[in-house]
Amino acid sequence: MALNRKIAFINLDSNEIDVKPIAGEWRHKFLGGRGLNAYLLFKHTSPGCDPLGPDNTIIFGSGLLGGTLSAPLECTLVAAKSPLTRLLGRGTLGGFFASEMRWAGFDHLVVKGRARHPVYLWIHNGNIQIKKAQNIWGRGVFESRDLIRKDLGDENVRIFCIGPAGENLVRYSNITADRNQISGRTGMGAVLGSKNVKAIVCRGEMDIQIKHPADALTHQKEFLDMALSETGTFSCPDAARDDESAPRNTRLVESGQRLENALYADNNLIADLGLDPLATECMVRWAGALYENKIISAKDTGGLRLWPGDPKAARDLITQIAARDGFGDILAQGPVHAAQKIGTENLKFFTPQTRLLRMHMEDTFDAVLHALTPESPQCSKGANHHFESDHNHLPKKNEDRSGVTGQRTADLSGKCQEQFTGSAGKVLWQELYEMASHCLGLCMAQTPHLSRDLEDFSVFKKLIELYTGLTISEKELQDCAYRCYAIERLFNLRESAAYRQKQGRDHEFDLPVGVRVPKKLLKNFDLKKLRRLVNDHYRLNGWDKAAVLKLKIFKELKLSDLWPLVKPKGGR
Repeated sequence: MALNRKIAFINLDSNEIDVKPIAGEWRHKFLGGRGLNAYLLFKHTSPGCDPLGPDNTIIFGSGLLGGTLSAPLECTLVAAKSPLTRLLGRGTLGGFFASEMRWAGFDHLVVKGRARHPVYLWIHNGNIQIKKAQNIWGRGVFESRDLIRKDLGDENVRIFCIGPAGENLVRYSNITADRNQISGRTGMGAVLGSKNVKAIVCRGEMDIQIKHPADALTHQKEFLDMALSETGTFSCPDAARDDESAPRNTRLVESGQRLENALYADNNLIADLGLDPLATECMVRWAGALYENKIISAKDTGGLRLWPGDPKAARDLITQIAARDGFGDILAQGPVHAAQKIGTENLKFFTPQTRLLRMHMEDTFDAVLHALTPESPQCSKGANHHFESDHNHLPKKNEDRSGVTGQRTADLSGKCQEQFTGSAGKVLWQELYEMASHCLGLCMAQTPHLSRDLEDFSVFKKLIELYTGLTISEKELQDCAYRCYAIERLFNLRESAAYRQKQGRDHEFDLPVGVRVPKKLLKNFDLKKLRRLVNDHYRLNGWDKAAVLKLKIFKELKLSDLWPLVKPKGGR
């Protein structure tokens, strides 16, 4: 059946692999994918741990419908504590890995510890092996994939791989899938590299039994006809977006910006090294501005003369970043960490300022300031360019606050899309819908087509019933999405509290959810509007922004088992 896949707990310290079934209770609480990832991350990651240490856990999850061909655009969900922000880091990778992992017998891989030497994980038809990878360590993504296929004698394996940037723990390094889909900007490549894991490889031939195959095929045809009529393609619309991270389609820099030609030319280099394109472009452009304004010199850069438009200098600097060599070692830390050595006052040369906040916080922080898109700040993974586009299918309403109330979970259950009004209300609806989609393993690029004319979760309810036979009401689906989203936010709040306990409050401005950035960097933003949006969002969720980590919140969400894991070791 579609529900009989398992979780593999992989301890790299001891080379032990513990395979367990997924409890039926978990299916109703979290479904799978991103939701169960969040629960497992909270449960198996030590509070306040070093993101690049062995206690951090990285989790790969397929959604409940992965491998059933319920939709043409499936995704694999990745989660770990981010080395860039020390909070939640997660990625969504399109392609065929999720299906292959389920066909191999697994829904989730929970990886912890650190291997003694470079390895890759080989998952095949219910078995998992930890194989030596010394011969591919240090090689680029493209060559590494070829060597793995040659080693296994199978051209059809699905591969998640890191490049030299991940091996060298660059804080914005990627995990790259077969067709160069990446988990961008959260540093998941660095987390895998810190564990000495070069790649995760899947091949599966285990059937997944569809509960109602004839009806499922009829429904699938209806969906494909609708998607084709609206988009003209079955492929991911994100492939054509200007700011999408997939290397083969990324528009690395805006028109007219200096270093543009050099960065375009080095697109493949960035991808092969396993760097995030947007983050790399931001850091190289910042370095050029620092050099032009004589903040740094050739002496600081190891002889590199970073004049705008010099393609060789750009290539050399990109290579330095991936190798953590010379000045590249500083830039590999990300802008906020790098500024501690260069001088925080020099962040003013990081332009535009929205890119600074977005690059450092996207996909991880609870609340991020985005001047033009109020839908972005409250996303659990931070300002999200998918969010900025995908919310367009929501009902167009006046930006009032009439729908913002102090409701709690039970009051939100079963409310339809039209009842989520105001900016905060529309954000919450989109968050819940995105979460449900990711719990099922569906790419958000297709959910507008699934729901454009609907006001509820009925499409998800129907898919689950057709493919798995599991009966879950729309109210239960919405509660599940709310619960899973809350876990992500609670994880961030827990880690933020642990960080403050260790470091103290050394920033001038503190958002309600614990995002700390120097106040002077926010001078061009409407802070009053931001506070209102975040506060409205908290009230709509029914959360106490001052003390959300209370036992009663965990009890309301039916997560009492997580309460003992809230405080860091030695915490009060």
